[in-house]
Amino acid sequence: MQHRLICVAATLIVVAGTAGCGEETQPEQAKTARITVGGTTQATREVSCTQVDWSMTIETKSGPTRTHSLLQIGGEKPIAKTVDIENFDGFSAVAGEGGGRADVSLANDAYVITGTAEGSDSANPGKTKTVPFRIETPC
Repeated sequence: MQHRLICVAATLIVVAGTAGCGEETQPEQAKTARITVGGTTQATREVSCTQVDWSMTIETKSGPTRTHSLLQIGGEKPIAKTVDIENFDGFSAVAGEGGGRADVSLANDAYVITGTAEGSDSANPGKTKTVPFRIETPC
């Protein structure tokens, strides 16, 4: 009886060890996001899209540059609630509720967020300026 139990246990270990074997799947190719502020464009593959209920949070990183966008989805058309742009060539700004303007559309499986952001740059931190932006993110 004990010999049979050991054989069954050994068989289970071999089956469990080979369960993940077989055809190897290739990782999905990372998609590129494009961030344009004031006519200058940066591309990045560091994109994070998180959906909770009817809200979509999109974050991008390109070196020291970061964007954070909050979208309301689920209706006829997505709505850009807020967009934060941090350290894009020294410029940091916001758009949407509270300042600037932000619109969003869905094109070719990517969210395209456009508008004008209000903020300042590191050269003139006390002076507010309005700059056009465009963020294209595959989610």
